Amino acid sequence: MNASQTIYQTFTKREKEIAKYISYGLNIEEIAKKLCIAPTTVATHRNNIYTKLFHITNKDEKCSKSLISLVYWKNNLEELKMLDIENIR
Repeated sequence: MNASQTIYQTFTKREKEIAKYISYGLNIEEIAKKLCIAPTTVATHRNNIYTKLFHITNKDEKCSKSLISLVYWKNNLEELKMLDIENIR
């Protein structure tokens, strides 16, 4: 098991969902709407993911989103192959 698989395994089910939508490029409000939860809840889960990935909180959001996407897609390659990017939003 590599490092990204090990980290990904520590994500909760909800964190995995949020990581997926972050990797799709959705913002906090769009994710909240898709999951029918408050934007603050999405932000909390996102910050938990950041902490698991970096052991820090919210230092460089652009870099953080890229790493979340990398970890998510590395662990979900079959979904990536079937992804229809036009129908995400």
